[in-house]
Amino acid sequence: RFKTTASPGNVMVCIIDSGYQLLHVDLPSTNVTGTFNAGSGNWYEDSCGHGSHVTGTIAALDNTEGVVGVNGDGNLSIHVQKVFDGAACGWSYASDLAAAVDNCTAAAAAQGKWAVVSMSLGGGTPSATEEAAFTAATAAGHLMVAAAGNAGDTTTSYPAGHATVRSVGAVRREE
Repeated sequence: RFKTTASPGNVMVCIIDSGYQLLHVDLPSTNVTGTFNAGSGNWYEDSCGHGSHVTGTIAALDNTEGVVGVNGDGNLSIHVQKVFDGAACGWSYASDLAAAVDNCTAAAAAQGKWAVVSMSLGGGTPSATEEAAFTAATAAGHLMVAAAGNAGDTTTSYPAGHATVRSVGAVRREE
């Protein structure tokens, strides 16, 4: 069971995805950091829009534009790890995902925070490399969260299927 006494100011949300559109009018431009990845490029360039969409769900600003995120006050610390490149945002290596988790937790620790690592991604095959990274991060007090998948059935998606990762998904479709 995950338990913390950290206040919201001591939390960093790390988005592992396709990047972040830094100058988007509905996304925060302060309290946002990231790490360059030689395989996928600059964290502040979203190659397909998915990473910015995910970040917007979490932190879109409460302004006169677009939508409002779950925490739309602009005070949330965000760290972006880009693991996908290209218009399709198709796939990444397990080693890239494990490195991204390590970078997330290191970035949070450097600021004296604990990390909530958000991964809106998945596949059908578990990875020992990923599992080791998730287990180490969880043991250090960080929370791993991943998408349950898009199949609409009981198929296990990874990384959500790993024991130390919280699996999240929608329960109904809004029309």
